[in-house]
Amino acid sequence: MDDNNTKVVELKKIVADFRDARGWKKFHAPRNLATSIVLEASELLELFQWDLRAFSAAQIKKDKDRMEEIKNEMADVIVYSLSLADILGIDVTDAIIKKMEHNAKKYSVVYFNKDVQDLKHYKKIKKLYRSGKVVAK
Repeated sequence: MDDNNTKVVELKKIVADFRDARGWKKFHAPRNLATSIVLEASELLELFQWDLRAFSAAQIKKDKDRMEEIKNEMADVIVYSLSLADILGIDVTDAIIKKMEHNAKKYSVVYFNKDVQDLKHYKKIKKLYRSGKVVAK
């Protein structure tokens, strides 16, 4: 299986089958899964903590052991995310498409593109967003 030939629904089923075979569904309350996502994301971030080496993707890819650790922690984040989507009946593809449409409006290519990165505009958007004012629909 690889990304080019696997559907999200197949991954959700693999994760659910694993969970169900072990009787863990009773522990998969939304709050518990959200907590697990944050904990696993922290473990992913910990792989970069205090690292004085370069952070470029090219350099990280050269370190096979480090790449394995990163892949494992990313997988944990994704597995718990798929579990949460399954429990709540969230269509992952639909959620991502809608979020990207929202982000495209929120972060217009007028202000953010290969030639322009308007930090002042970004700060304005973040301030409006945090204040609860609608930035993009």
